[in-house]
Amino acid sequence: EEATAREQDVRLRATESIAAQTLAEKVLRFEDETRELRGRLADEEATAREKVLRFEGEFQELRRRLADEEATAREQDVRLRATESIAAQTLAEKVLRFEDETRELRGRLADEEATAR
Repeated sequence: EEATAREQDVRLRATESIAAQTLAEKVLRFEDETRELRGRLADEEATAREKVLRFEGEFQELRRRLADEEATAREQDVRLRATESIAAQTLAEKVLRFEDETRELRGRLADEEATAR
């Protein structure tokens, strides 16, 4: 019985040793996979940060361009309004001159008709 007990004890210890070794190998593989995944995650995060920075730079450039275009549009609007104002003033002056000339011609025509009668 002692021999059987020793044999069973040896088998049990061998089984425990194999189980411990298998578990240790699994832990090592898990640690390797974890390191690999952490490395890949760090790479992905770095790539994402680069993309975000590039996007922010492009966004700032677009905002700057938009501000420039808005400023140009405001300047063009001011010039257009000034031109329209000058054109309206010039037209108003021409209309007044035309009305004055029309009154003068009507007066002369009336004088001519009166003289003719």
